Amino acid sequence: MFKRIVWLSLNGFIACGWMMVAHGWDARGHELIGAIAYTQLTPTTQQQVDALIHAPDAVYPVRDFIAATTFADELKQQGVTIYNHWHYISQPYATDGRRGRLPHSHHIVWAMERCQTLVSNTHLPAFTRGFFLRMLIHLVGDIHQPLHTIQVFSRAYPEGDLGGNRQRIDHPLAINLHQLWDRAGGLYPQQSLRHRQSLMVFAKQLQIDYPRQSIPHAVRPAHWARQSYFIAIKYGYPSDALQTTPDARYLQQVQQIAGRQLVLAGDRLADMLNQLFDAP
Repeated sequence: MFKRIVWLSLNGFIACGWMMVAHGWDARGHELIGAIAYTQLTPTTQQQVDALIHAPDAVYPVRDFIAATTFADELKQQGVTIYNHWHYISQPYATDGRRGRLPHSHHIVWAMERCQTLVSNTHLPAFTRGFFLRMLIHLVGDIHQPLHTIQVFSRAYPEGDLGGNRQRIDHPLAINLHQLWDRAGGLYPQQSLRHRQSLMVFAKQLQIDYPRQSIPHAVRPAHWARQSYFIAIKYGYPSDALQTTPDARYLQQVQQIAGRQLVLAGDRLADMLNQLFDAP
């Protein structure tokens, strides 16, 4: 039943080709985004979102909206691979006069637009809408992780660096550049945020540190992907080769950008869901 519903919703899409080893922000990062977003949902949106989030519980139970933000990565861990390309868009950035490879056609921007269409279709079963709502709230987080939106082609990486996955580093937090950004450069203590109360307190502090704009954000995933891409170009790849330990200055920079991106993702997720479920 579960596989059939998903298959029909995807119109026969099968993932193929290169796959980036991608997890977006780690579980705590995604949960922070969910916490930031949920407090900004209107009562009408909260009611509808809560109902849909739990619609697939018979197959994949989740605690609540915040816990559901990690659903897409949990699927990968369970061996479901057909959505792997959805987590990123490998926009090429070529150096040394090289030509980069274009992104896979079923990338994160395509997937987010597809998910919005499925979630907003009230004629579909609640299970299907809830499944793709869980995917959507995760992907909004992923698209704000800068190294999910770029692939560097260079003499060192003629086949691409897979968003920093091939760029090895020597640091206790991560084994490669991509993982370092997934973990926000050590912005938050991993173990303490496993407790929901601590997570909520930290989310609130991030909102104080990076206050949102007063006007709602336009829901433009393609624009978000380009913004993250340029952040990756400017800040993700320092001039010195990151084959050794990242210095304190670089780590501080990663933490500052990650904090801002986590809050921005939460703000934009809230605006997207309010538009989907409680538009005037």
